[in-house]
Amino acid sequence: MSETYFQEKRREIKKRVRDERLDAIRKSDKEGWKRRTSVEKRINLIELARQVRAVKEDSLKRLDELVKIARESLERNGIQTYYARTAKEAADIFLEVIGDAKFVAKSAADVPNEIGLPRILEKKGIELLNTDFGYLLWNFVPEEYGSTKGIPMVHISLETMAKAISKKTGTHVKPEREDILRNVKKVAERFLGKAEVGLTGANAIAANEGSIVLIHEQGNINRVISLPQHVVMAGIDKVVPTLLDSVAIAELTSVYQLGRPPSNMNIVSAPTEDWNMELKPTRGIFGSREIHVIMVDNGRTKAIEKGFAECLYCTRCFACHNVCPAQERVRNLFGYNNSYISGRGIILSAFVAGLKEAVESGLFLCTLCGACKEECPIDIDVPTMIRRLRVEAVSKGLVPKADTQMDNNVRDTGNPFGEPERERTRWMNEKS
Repeated sequence: MSETYFQEKRREIKKRVRDERLDAIRKSDKEGWKRRTSVEKRINLIELARQVRAVKEDSLKRLDELVKIARESLERNGIQTYYARTAKEAADIFLEVIGDAKFVAKSAADVPNEIGLPRILEKKGIELLNTDFGYLLWNFVPEEYGSTKGIPMVHISLETMAKAISKKTGTHVKPEREDILRNVKKVAERFLGKAEVGLTGANAIAANEGSIVLIHEQGNINRVISLPQHVVMAGIDKVVPTLLDSVAIAELTSVYQLGRPPSNMNIVSAPTEDWNMELKPTRGIFGSREIHVIMVDNGRTKAIEKGFAECLYCTRCFACHNVCPAQERVRNLFGYNNSYISGRGIILSAFVAGLKEAVESGLFLCTLCGACKEECPIDIDVPTMIRRLRVEAVSKGLVPKADTQMDNNVRDTGNPFGEPERERTRWMNEKS
């Protein structure tokens, strides 16, 4: 790997650490924990978490069987299904499904980013709009970086945002939340009015019932799944046995992410239809006429085979983000492609994108403190998996020169700086 890359990475890390705008986020990271504590008085989270972990363990052990059942159930419900082994296959299937469509509205979904779909669509002249509000805001300040996964633009001031929106829309926007919301929604509404395809992920796919479960808090998914074509692109690890299992995952995810049960949840089992005209089904009443589900492997089977199935237990609740010291200091820089963030995301990136990409995404930024495992509702052992990947990375020479030098210094001089031990007091004071 190029040493120049690591030097650039270090410069960016220093920039993030010194960004005072992130101080407010660092102070608010514990708020979700406080809200969750109040929910624990009404919901037995320990039992719920135990149930979800058991479901994920069982599902991944018989994943091939469940995927087969899910495809049969979905097809029986009138939903077309596809299986993509690689990122290229997933992108090719998506392009074939949407045909001549030129406008795609997207909700929160990581797999499209994982396979590089936004760049592919851009090259094809197809417009893609992420309708999650934080990402709508990001369109107005593309030079900024995402600070957190769930609320990427929270570090941007209202004044900065209003100025950027005013410049791009030619409308005077006040630095007030309601006025910013009103003007950003106008842009989104115009796009949704001409969009032909809605693209989502899935929090879970119930194999037996052939149902897709989606949770959200902004209501944008309601709009996205009501477009003529609804395309679901999700990892095969999202398939679980039953709808009850799916709802349990949705509840646990929301409580740990937001400190409350899901504010909005959609269960999609078939295209919308009505039977009032001649007792024959008419599709696309106020929703989709077609639903397509693309189940994506793209390294997940390999992760299971190599003993990393536990990284696929993740329900995407982001609880680990709030306690991770690396995430706390450099935010989404500790992650892959602004989708798979923090330690678990780094692990997954090794299989969906390659070990080199995992190193570049922050494999050696993890402190191995274990806070993520302690906070994770289903006890995913991220530190152990990170260690295993680091051993493999070192064996292949995928390690920053500075790390190798520090290792040699510790061995030769007893300290990472390579200073003479007899002058410990002097060099410790200088380094501090």
